[in-house]
Amino acid sequence: MSLLRIFRTNNGYNFILLPIVGALLLLKTFLDTKGLNAGNLTFTSPITGTLDLSGMSNFGVIMLAYIPAIIISFLLLDINARFSFIRERTFLPSYLFLMFAFTQPILHFIHPVYFSGIFLLLAIRVIFSSFEKKKAIANAFNAGLLTGLAGLFYLSSSLYIVLVPISLFALRGKIGWREYFTTFFGFLIPWIYTFSSYFIFGDITKLIDILAHSVSYNKPTGTIIEYIPEIVFFSVVFIITIIASFYILNQYDENKISTRRYNKILFFYFATSLIFTILPQVSFEVFVLISIPLTYLFSNYLSFMKRRFWAEFFFAILILFSIMFQFVVEWMRQGQL
Repeated sequence: MSLLRIFRTNNGYNFILLPIVGALLLLKTFLDTKGLNAGNLTFTSPITGTLDLSGMSNFGVIMLAYIPAIIISFLLLDINARFSFIRERTFLPSYLFLMFAFTQPILHFIHPVYFSGIFLLLAIRVIFSSFEKKKAIANAFNAGLLTGLAGLFYLSSSLYIVLVPISLFALRGKIGWREYFTTFFGFLIPWIYTFSSYFIFGDITKLIDILAHSVSYNKPTGTIIEYIPEIVFFSVVFIITIIASFYILNQYDENKISTRRYNKILFFYFATSLIFTILPQVSFEVFVLISIPLTYLFSNYLSFMKRRFWAEFFFAILILFSIMFQFVVEWMRQGQL
């Protein structure tokens, strides 16, 4: 049995294997006592404020990244099972997401983007469920509300709100003013609640500071040489993305109408996530959001491309990079190699 087939099948063993693979991708971080320390970490978002994690163990901080990542993985599985835009039920999107998300060791620790990703996936599921409904007002409201919650964890995710009415229109072919209104009304509700909470408790200046921190410059520092492994990895992902996109376009007319529209919406989210990379406050964590639509694209390509050798080869490359970033690259940077 091929390596790709082990992770691609819909067998029950994957419900056990998936969390194990996620834990293995974090193994070096679990064992590392010289890496990031919980005492140097804070969790800052508008909805939670600034949480001091100095009293939490490294294990606890890592688990608070692991658990939401696993939740996202199972949501990816659930969405495909409900809407079948990949022609088979497969665990591959879930495995690919973990490989992508945990490639960067900095994302082995708690980060608001994971919690934002959960709410964004729930919003996408709500949007998809509006297909062929007579009215989508409730879906528009719920998707707006969930996107608002995503933005309260990771501020940049608030920009996805423009995609809710666009996606509803792409899916249904027509929406009215009520869908636009309820989308933005639902989006504002969690923000109104948050502002009110800060105002009532006299902490409005703290919220302003958190928002200012959320849009402050956060690009990686250092020379290009230091980031050669990341550049190579993202280049490989880019190349596979281009190849997979052409493959999907060639199959476009053969798909059901619903599948075409679901893929179009995923493209909207993917393109918007790419735009995030030019924002000054965005760093490597945005790859978590990029990975959500990207996993479906890669899964479609790797599952159905005719030349199985290349499917196995590309999948092996992704696994190799996941391993390299956990061990080889980090050891090099710590002077152990």
